Amino acid sequence: MAFLSNFNETMGYYLLGVLNSTFIYYWIKYNVHEYGSAGFRLSNQYVEEMPIPIPNQKDEREIITLVDTILDKKSHNLDTSKEETKIDKIVYAMYGLTEGEINCVLGE
Repeated sequence: MAFLSNFNETMGYYLLGVLNSTFIYYWIKYNVHEYGSAGFRLSNQYVEEMPIPIPNQKDEREIITLVDTILDKKSHNLDTSKEETKIDKIVYAMYGLTEGEINCVLGE
């Protein structure tokens, strides 16, 4: 089974945004084998189980725009925390997380 099917640039930017969100990092931290400080083992068995939501057009467009902005800013060594926070908020809403669940993800 392939990790990604029907892949295109638009979907790529959407996935880039979601996969780099705080929520997905939280999910990985609690579901994927970690190799100490070396990182996580993202083999097929884990990647295929990642809960990637199918976005509505508005959320998809917004994430794609934010990712495009982040990539541009990063190429100029500029701060992207504002855009990353916006993506996190969209992702939390797409998963239907409550304020308490968001606080748990944030470690609060």
